[in-house]
Amino acid sequence: MIWTYLFKIRRLFKSKTRILSGSLHYFRVPKEYWRDRLEKLKGAGLNTVQTYIGWNLHEPREGDFIFEDELDVSEFLKIAKDVGLYVIMRPGPYICAEWEWGGFPAWLLTKENMIVRQTKSEAYLAAVQNWFTVLFSQLRDHQWSRGGPIISIQVENEYASYNKDSEYLPWVKNLLTDVGKCFLLKIINETNFFLKGAHLLPDTFLTANFQSVGNAFEVLDKLQPNRPKMVTEFWAGWFDHWGQQGHSTLSPTTFNKTMREILNAGSSVNQYMFHGGTSFGWMAGSNWLSKKQRGTSDTTSYDYDAPLSESGDLTEKWNVTREIIKEFFPKYINDSYVFRRPEIQKYDKVSFCILTHIWDFVHDNEKLLHELEYEQPSASKVSSMEYFKGQFSSPYGYALYQSQVNCNGENKMTISNLHSALSPNMTRVTIFVDKFNISTVNLIDDSIPDEIKFDCRSGEQKTVSFLAENAGRVNFARLDGNFAGLTDTPKFSSYFPLSQNWTQISLPLDELQLRMATTKATTLLVNETQSDFDFPRDTYIDFGKSGCGKGVVFVNGKNLGRYWSTVGPQQTLYLPGPWLKLGENEIIIFEEEQIGEKLVFSSVPRWN
Repeated sequence: MIWTYLFKIRRLFKSKTRILSGSLHYFRVPKEYWRDRLEKLKGAGLNTVQTYIGWNLHEPREGDFIFEDELDVSEFLKIAKDVGLYVIMRPGPYICAEWEWGGFPAWLLTKENMIVRQTKSEAYLAAVQNWFTVLFSQLRDHQWSRGGPIISIQVENEYASYNKDSEYLPWVKNLLTDVGKCFLLKIINETNFFLKGAHLLPDTFLTANFQSVGNAFEVLDKLQPNRPKMVTEFWAGWFDHWGQQGHSTLSPTTFNKTMREILNAGSSVNQYMFHGGTSFGWMAGSNWLSKKQRGTSDTTSYDYDAPLSESGDLTEKWNVTREIIKEFFPKYINDSYVFRRPEIQKYDKVSFCILTHIWDFVHDNEKLLHELEYEQPSASKVSSMEYFKGQFSSPYGYALYQSQVNCNGENKMTISNLHSALSPNMTRVTIFVDKFNISTVNLIDDSIPDEIKFDCRSGEQKTVSFLAENAGRVNFARLDGNFAGLTDTPKFSSYFPLSQNWTQISLPLDELQLRMATTKATTLLVNETQSDFDFPRDTYIDFGKSGCGKGVVFVNGKNLGRYWSTVGPQQTLYLPGPWLKLGENEIIIFEEEQIGEKLVFSSVPRWN
């Protein structure tokens, strides 16, 4: 089996077949659209699709594995093969990808002495081994050696830029060959990191990442002479983060020039991304700015200015890709193929139905919401979200922390130790005193204040509340200690506490909590499918034009993700048609800042 597999791979290269690939993450695309997107990738002239595997989606709780519905990776691979595509698989365990904690499941943080991506953490190695054992029971039969489409598997992900443990990559490589029975393994990174000490492992080959060619091919030729060259990530655009000015783009002219340079060098290529899709739910990550020692939370849209737009439409870069491949490899183009353009509907505006205020929601459901247990021995200190227990506990979404205080002798009270409580994790927090907002630490400013003052007359009793949001754990550079929520206890000046305890409530806003919040929601009425598919048309919700500020939206129980129109640049959220239904569609919005009168829909995305 081994020799047959290697022979077929050699034959693939000796026949002068070049890997012409595009990245598409199955978990960022509704399952109903997998075939449509893969056919458009094939239609552009590409012969391979590249995808990551999101560990935190497939094992959200330790030992609880999910491979159904949107996570049916086996079905994705079957469709890819049926469409006529090879597959490059990138299983991680770390994937970066502007994805929550780079794909690591949050429960890893509860393990003692947890250090990710290093062999000195036995708990980490055991978790990865267990995960890969289960994962490759799903993937093994889809490898090229068994008649499947997977022709290559990546060893970890961009480890050369991390490179803290010389034994780690060999360990992952051995695990892939032992558990996954994987061959033709590859290691990728920007080539300048390879020169800083990353080494080629036996039976693997190096590939490059870049947006402009530079000296990448010279470096690859130096490190591995007489071997095929490949660009595993030619960045077709870039991602956005909240608070930046405008949407990140790469001009079609530059895209055209670089694609031609890569192919003229005799290299294989993967466009990252060919189709970016959407970081639905709570899964958008954050990137760490080392110089500023803070993170930047990524937007929900992962459009990436890619050849295929977030909604699956053909862009100018798709046309450029097809033209270049037709010039270099004319046999890859099917001139008779007709592509289905997405149908985006601008639905009529709908009036908001104000459901409940967060304080009423907490009060009305206090008994249920407080049914939490803590691993900490006392509630005199706060716990991060990963340590919450109980039916509503979650490391994602929000957490509400509350403590009561007595003011004593001064007109001002100081809340201190905030920097320790909020940093270095990526926790956005709004601070309330008796339900009035006194401050928001939004993670866009350059620094977290260490203290905040508020009016408090002697003898008054005050309830201080911290509404903490996991704004996306850091997915690049600073990976260890990625706790969310308050990780240290805020301190108060000039007071006598009414109670030594903090109450801590998990607010993941999951299906159970949404049912507790409402009997009547904002509804969108869809009278007919109005689509070539067997479901209604896609649409965009424009939160800027709806007068909304910052929050998250659920449609028929599906979490579309975060919006933050007052900060931008993203103003709209993509709502896939498969998630709508004929008749009434329930829309629930958790809004933190402001609300308008009507919810506005659009047929196009918008950035400010």
